[in-house]
Amino acid sequence: MFYLNDSNNPNTYATSRISNQNFPDGTVLIGFSLIQQECLHSPSGTCSSFPIVMAHEFAHIADFKYGTGLTGKHKELFGDYLAGCFMYFREVEFKSTFVQEAAISFFQKGNHSFNGPVHYGIPQQRYT
Repeated sequence: MFYLNDSNNPNTYATSRISNQNFPDGTVLIGFSLIQQECLHSPSGTCSSFPIVMAHEFAHIADFKYGTGLTGKHKELFGDYLAGCFMYFREVEFKSTFVQEAAISFFQKGNHSFNGPVHYGIPQQRYT
């Protein structure tokens, strides 16, 4: 994982590019302004959505490693699905995940760019 200067354009992403031979499955980059945004919009004050966003990106690493063959919004929704699994187990273990807070964060990252180059799924799909 590396930090990314996302210049007030909140972003995070995963790439199959290997930046460290000890971790040959890919690299996650997380933007400073994304971290700030997730924490500023945290009603609980816990930034609970941030670990779930990270889990979504690491799900992309799993996708690279195992080659699901998913494309477009299905690749993004797969990332959301695995992040949801992480959120469940995190809640069971720590009992401090504000699930609704994380779900709202994902809802807000949905879009209706059905024919655009980057369609992540509609807000309701991301929320679910």
